[in-house]
This record gives sequence, C-alpha cells and structure tokens, in this order.
Amino acid sequence: MRLQHVSRLLATKRSFMFSFMEKYLFSQIQVLRTETIRNSENFKKVIDFCLRTRQRIVIEELQRAKTYFSHNFQKIQEYVRKGRGEDLRNLVYSAPGVGQKIGNLVLEVIIHYGEANSDLESQLYVPIDTHVRRIFRECLGLNNVPRIGSSPYSRAYLRFQQYLAANTADGVSRIYFDYLWFVGKVFCTRIDVSKEGYSRGYRLCSMCWIKDYCILPDKWITL
Repeated sequence: MRLQHVSRLLATKRSFMFSFMEKYLFSQIQVLRTETIRNSENFKKVIDFCLRTRQRIVIEELQRAKTYFSHNFQKIQEYVRKGRGEDLRNLVYSAPGVGQKIGNLVLEVIIHYGEANSDLESQLYVPIDTHVRRIFRECLGLNNVPRIGSSPYSRAYLRFQQYLAANTADGVSRIYFDYLWFVGKVFCTRIDVSKEGYSRGYRLCSMCWIKDYCILPDKWITL
C-alpha cells in the first residue's frame, strides 16, 4: 500500500519533472523534448548525453556504443513507432557497455520525457541507480532491490520490475518511481558527521515529496 501511495504522489510531479528535464537535459543538448528520434542528429545527441551519465567512462567503449546506436537508429525508430517494447529493450541493452541503468535511461528519455509513443510507457523499466536504490531501501524499506550492476535479464531484476508494476496506483506506470532519483539527489542527501559547521550537508526531510511515507522521518536530523 505504501508504494501505491508513493507512485500516485510521484505521478503528480510529472509537470515539474518535465520542466526540470527541459533545463537539465533537452536545453543542454539543444533538442526539442518531443523530437528525440525525429532525425539521426537529435538521436545522437540524446545518446551522447545518456552514455556520459555513466561513471568511469571508457572512451573506446563510449565510441563503440555511439557507433552502435547510430547504425541502429532506423530500427529503433521502427520499434518505437510500432510499439515493440521488448525488441526495443533488447536492441538498446545490446549496445557495448550499456546495462540496465543507461539502457533504461535511454528508453525513458525517448518514451517518457520525449513522449515518442505513449503506448510504450507502461513497458518502461525503472533505471536502478545509486539514488533510486538507496531511497527504495532506506526510505521505503524494500529488501528486494537488485544491485545497480545487475543484468537486465537476471531473475532478481525482472522480478523487481514486476513487483513495482504490481504495486503502483491504478492508472500509474512504474516509471514514475524513477522520480525517486530527484528525491535522492535533492532532498535526501547524506550528512557527513565527520565535518563541522555548515558544510556537513542538507536536512530537507520537511520539504521532501515522500516524507509522509518514509520509514525514517527526519533521519538525517538524528545523526
């Protein structure tokens, strides 16, 4: 029940998150939000942005992935247009060095934020990154969250995505749980207890979107 309430609440932040992503992503790469796959140039910019969110980038691998996506652009266009979600995921996951985190980010930017095909939104998987995993585990008390490096085809990973889909509010897609990334990045930052003064971190529990559902209210204040 807690997750259903959280998913419904996060869905109300859609307009805010779309506005945020306009500044954070689309204005930076100079691509209109709804034209991510209109042409190959727009698509290349989207891919470059998503690939560069990976930590410890290997340049050679980055170039191979960019070449892979460039060669498969028309096929991706086709899969999006025809609503072939599984084929689309498999194609994206097959890119060099692309796992569940980057792969699902690519699909989220195109389908969710880019609104390339609304029928595919319910098929999107939630990218499991550091922030999302931490909020699921520490704030919402889930013990079935897969590791960040888990294969997108692993049993644990797929079961978790199915679990999220089964525990969303009616009419809400599981992709809204990815907004927990913003919660972890902005509201729920760790306090460094080894530091003194005002540089220790932020205590924004009272402003957090999911404060009413967190299992540790004001947790950083008590450190």
